Formats: sequence, structure tokens, C-alpha cells
Amino acid sequence: MKTETRHIESTPIAHERAKRLIATAAALTMLLFSSWSLNCNLFPLYASHVFMLREICTLTNGAALVALAFISISRPNAIKPAIFFLLSLFCTVLGGALVWGGNAADSTVALVAGACITSVAEGACTIIVMLAIVSLESRAAMACIIVGELASIALRPLCPIGYSDEMLLVHIALTLGAALLSALPAKNVVESMRDDTPARDLAITQPASFLPFGHQLFICLFLFRILYGLMLTFGESGGAPVHSSVDFIPPLILLIILATRRRITADGLFKAAMLFAVAGLLLMPASGIVSFAAIQGFLSLAVVIFEVFNLVVLVSLSRRNVHNALAVFSWGWALNSIGVVLGANMGRAINASWTENLSFSVLATAVLTFCFVAYVILFLQGFNFEKTISEVEEPSPVIPLAIEEPAVKSIDLCCDELSEECGLTKREREVLGLLARGRSGVFIQNELVVSYNTVKSHVKHIYMKTGALLIRS
Repeated sequence: MKTETRHIESTPIAHERAKRLIATAAALTMLLFSSWSLNCNLFPLYASHVFMLREICTLTNGAALVALAFISISRPNAIKPAIFFLLSLFCTVLGGALVWGGNAADSTVALVAGACITSVAEGACTIIVMLAIVSLESRAAMACIIVGELASIALRPLCPIGYSDEMLLVHIALTLGAALLSALPAKNVVESMRDDTPARDLAITQPASFLPFGHQLFICLFLFRILYGLMLTFGESGGAPVHSSVDFIPPLILLIILATRRRITADGLFKAAMLFAVAGLLLMPASGIVSFAAIQGFLSLAVVIFEVFNLVVLVSLSRRNVHNALAVFSWGWALNSIGVVLGANMGRAINASWTENLSFSVLATAVLTFCFVAYVILFLQGFNFEKTISEVEEPSPVIPLAIEEPAVKSIDLCCDELSEECGLTKREREVLGLLARGRSGVFIQNELVVSYNTVKSHVKHIYMKTGALLIRS
């Protein structure tokens, strides 16, 4: 009887989870396909009207995401979920209307404004979808990423190359659909973040819960997004990337692995992507001997796996500390935008000189390949994505302690003993005493009349000298 009752109670929950997974996977499919449409339909239009407009609008999106990342860690209450969501929808429609009007009226100003607004709106809708994925359970989030990637690849043959008013409408509809399907779960994540102490403050007293923006993980994502952009432009036609028939293979294999309940790791994805990338780059100078399809196949496989890897890393990292998810996605996607622009322009420079100056193209490809392989060997030796992500801890709420007089004396005595044993400075001893009472970074900053960076430096030194376990106890 108890088993039957439990089954009846769990069925609605299972149905609700399944509905959320399907809706989020559909949203990711729309988002990824809209991104492909942006490359195939809108970017060729931009390139034909204004020099470097593709780069300008992509970098504008990157700048907007950097601003969002810093706002989310310093003033999370300034981000109102409803306003952010409605503004994203409005900018999607406004940007599309300006692009259409600028093209129809041959107005450069309207086209540039529309391109930049469309790009920023796409970035905002991307953040909304990513936050929705974070709300899923770990295995469901992985399934969502793989299914979304596979479904978007299956739709690519339906996307023609070149601009048309119809494809502009399709792009707008896809972006709006992705945001609408993700709105509610994304809103819940942002609301939970707004109720907390700002991440910038928590990062002082709980550094294990946050990765700094200059961490090796983010640097790696940025550098390999450059490689992604370089590979994406190989053999591009009319300013649009080439669709390969082998693109569906990696997500299909990953889906089979997931179905057999085996674990997919970020490190495994990274290694597979690097193998295909190096193989494709090494074969590029031999395009007269090896078929174009083979080279394109290797590069396409690397591009698809890198895309899945990028999503898996950012989602996994955000799931470890949901309160910092908005900052992680904003910063990660800003680096993606800037990295792709750099890589794509390198790729186009190599493509342009392929027929006129083959020696330059071969040398440039060899140098870039060497640089990326050298980076992996020299700087990623011993670096593990899974380990780095797993070491990020869920932050505990900052609760100032109401301590009675005997306990105050006991805490002060413990702090004095610890300070003497570990060789803390007088100022570090003061900071330790405030930490022991559950004071936040901002409180310590105001109490001691020092800067944010000074408090952060003192806390870092205390952790280094005493060990994180002693601080927590």
C-alpha cells in the first residue's frame, strides 16, 4: 500500500520533470538553430552592407555580457527578472525590425543599430535558456544539452544561405520561442540569486565557492573559442559556415553513452575535440592531396564537440553554485563572443590568402596549431576540468552570530591561539575575529575602514596560513 501511494505521488513529479526537460531541450534547440541562422542569414547581409559589422555587433554583445556579469556579482538586486525578460523580448523584435528597415531603406545607421540590438538580445536570450538548464537535475541537464545540439544540427539543412525577409522572421521567432519556453525556471534562478548576499561579498569570506574571472578554466574556454572560430570559417561560402554531413555523429554517440547510463565528462569531451581539431588543422595544408570533405569533417566534428564541451562546463560550474550562475554564464558567453570574433578573422585571413599566398596560409596554420598544442602541454598539464568544477562549493548563508560574553571570550582566545600558531599579522588577527563571528566582507570592509581588495587579500592570506578547515570550524 505504501509503495502504491509513493508511486501515485511520484508520477505527477516525474511528469512535471519530463515536461520541463522537453521544454528546455526545445528552447535550446531553438536557440542553437537561431545562432546558426544568424551566421547563415544575417551575417552575410551585414558583411555586404558595412565592413566589419559582424565583428562590431558580436563585440557589442560581448561588452553587454561583461557589464551584466559585473552587475550580477556586485548588485544582484538591480537585476529584475521580469524587466530583464521583457527587455530581451522587446530588443529581439526591435533589432529585427531595424535590420529589415535598414536593408529595405538602404539605411546604414538603422542596419548597424538593428544588428547590435539583435546581437545583444540574442545574448540575453542565451542567458535565459542557460539559467533554465541549470534548474534541471544533473543528468537531465546533460540530456538537454545533447538533444538540443542534435536537434539543431538536424534542422541545419533547412536553413538556406543568404539573407531573406522570411529567414529574418524565422530567426526572430526562434529567439522569442527559446526565451518564452525558458522564462519561468530562469526567473526562479535569478530570484534566488537576488535574495542572497552579493557574490562579490561572499567571494571574500567563502572563496572556495567562486572561481575568479581570470581563472585557468575561463582562460581555457576563451582560447579554445578562438580555435572554434578559426575552424568554423574553414571553407565558408558567402560568409556563412559550411554544414557537414558528419556534424550529427558526436551528439548521437553522446546520446547513446548517456542512454547506457555512462558518465560523460568535460575532460573527455575536451580531449576528443582537441584530437579532431589538431587532425583537421594538420591536414589543411594538404588540401591538394586530402579531400576537402575529409578535412571539413574533422574540423566539423571538433566544432560540434567544442560546442557541447562549452555548454557542459558552464552548466556544470553554475550548478555547483546556482547563486553565481548569472555571472558565470554572462562572463563565459562574453569570452565566447570575443574569442569567436578573433578566431573567425584569423580563419578568414588564412582563407583569403590560400590562393594568392599559399606559403603564408600554410605557415599561419602551422604556427596556430603549434601554439594551441603548446598551451595544452605546458599550461594544462595536470589541469582537470571535472576536479576544478567539483571543488566549487555551495556558499553558506552569512549569518551574524549573536554571541554571549563567555563565548566571545572563548572565540577571542581561539583566535589569539590560532593567530600566534600560524603567524598572522595584527590586521589579519582582526579580520579573523570578525570572520569567526560570521561577519560579511562588506561589514569587515566598513568596520576596519579598508578597501575591498585589502579585505580580500587579508582573507586569502588567512586561508593560506591556517587552512580552510580551521576557518570554517
